Amino acid sequence: MAEVALTLKCIMKDGVIGYWAPLPEGVPEADSPRARMLRLLSDPTPAFAAVTDADEREALGNSLALALTRAEYHETRFKSILGSLEARRRQADVPFTSDLLVVYTIYEAGAALGAARLAVDELLHVTARRHGEPDTAQIEKRWAASLVMDDAKFAKATYASVPETLLLRSKL
Repeated sequence: MAEVALTLKCIMKDGVIGYWAPLPEGVPEADSPRARMLRLLSDPTPAFAAVTDADEREALGNSLALALTRAEYHETRFKSILGSLEARRRQADVPFTSDLLVVYTIYEAGAALGAARLAVDELLHVTARRHGEPDTAQIEKRWAASLVMDDAKFAKATYASVPETLLLRSKL
């Protein structure tokens, strides 16, 4: 096995010292610009005036960012494995193969879809809080993804005119 030189970078923030090293080859970046933007939700803005507790705003932003990061990570790994499968198929010079690597594609696809669903649930929770829904139990009852995506139930819902849910429905 060849030795790999590792370059560490020392980072100090808020009195805490940490080290940063580049990611190993094939490991996708776990913190995207979109996730970093979601973390900014903790900043008090007029859009989040309904969420008055700073700790809750921070938790909502971080939770949504983590859900998005997880979905993006597994989607990237899924595509990477698909690429590896295709390269192996071409190398074998056959129209299809029974490659055991396929099982990892299924694992990553399942993880990506589960993480995407979690991101949708998180987004709906943040939207509900943004629009003044005070009770978490009511959010789960009235803002569930299964209700938002059901045409008959959505038409009668109080959030049918909320721009975020309309946009979400147009994308899914």
